[in-house]
Amino acid sequence: MVGVVQRFIEALSKLEREGELEDLLALFAPDCELENSLSSAPAVGIEGARRFFQQYRQSFGEVCSTYRAIIAGEGQAALEWTSVGRSREGEPFSYRGVTVLDFAGARISRLAAYFDPSELQAIAPQVHGQAHPTFEEQPELH
Repeated sequence: MVGVVQRFIEALSKLEREGELEDLLALFAPDCELENSLSSAPAVGIEGARRFFQQYRQSFGEVCSTYRAIIAGEGQAALEWTSVGRSREGEPFSYRGVTVLDFAGARISRLAAYFDPSELQAIAPQVHGQAHPTFEEQPELH
């Protein structure tokens, strides 16, 4: 699983730097589920993953994640991270959290990202409003 975790980190970095998400999507199982601390329901499948990561990237003007700890075991991994950057309006932000990955073979079957949304107060309108509507407000994500 270490190889998949490393490819995930590299692909997420590419999404953050360049907006490219195809390498990231290639790591996910067809029936994957993704959610984070702002989700009311998981995004499902590759198209759900596409919308999940597009929404993530579009929430920020610039974003870069670094990893403090990576724990990989049989069928699961946990990544402790810090993300810093600027909002779409240029306001600086920093927040941290943990992402848990579940694997089905060599693919990611589930991603759950946990963080304190209050750490994004400086850019709250973008993250809590327009750019991150709840999944309940987006029926196509169900």
